[in-house]
Amino acid sequence: MDTAELELTKIVLGPLLTAGFAWAVGNRISAAWTHRQKHREYSLAVTAEFYQVYGEFFAIWKLANYSFRHSRPEITPEFILGLIERAAGMEARIEAMLLRTASELKLTPGEIRTLGLYRQAVQLLRQSIIMRRQLDFFGTGQAKYEFYKELSVAVGDLVAGIGARERPDASAAKTQMTEITSSKWEAEWHRIFREADRDASDAMEAA
Repeated sequence: MDTAELELTKIVLGPLLTAGFAWAVGNRISAAWTHRQKHREYSLAVTAEFYQVYGEFFAIWKLANYSFRHSRPEITPEFILGLIERAAGMEARIEAMLLRTASELKLTPGEIRTLGLYRQAVQLLRQSIIMRRQLDFFGTGQAKYEFYKELSVAVGDLVAGIGARERPDASAAKTQMTEITSSKWEAEWHRIFREADRDASDAMEAA
């Protein structure tokens, strides 16, 4: 190849190589952006679902409190059954979100504890309806109510991280879900508030 042909080759191939490199880089950046955008949209959808369930919990709670606050002739067994069905449906949605969280987030022991205690708190509403009594931990300033709100915020933060954090493998996800749904959190819930009641009683005696 003589000098003229070499120069011509450089003139032709140079822009093509530059354009090809720019296309490859641009395509990679675009794919990464699209990937992040899809994760973001997924995270927002899951978070919105959690907020809806949180609102449903409070709607059922207020209806239940109204039902059990006084003896009301209009509160029929059918109405109570409807409340139980709504509470059970809400729990099913929570269980689905817990499974999603356990499957898609690598959790710390503290986060697993938070999810387990939150699940336990949610179950108390259905249990109280079945026993036809008001849920015992609601009311501004009450320790159980404050703890429930704290758990809710922590769970909401975890749910918002779905799609943005490291995922566990299938074995780890199974272990996490087993831990979250363990019956030990019922005993832990009661232990927490036995200690809180004892501390409050000690403080009153000291005063």
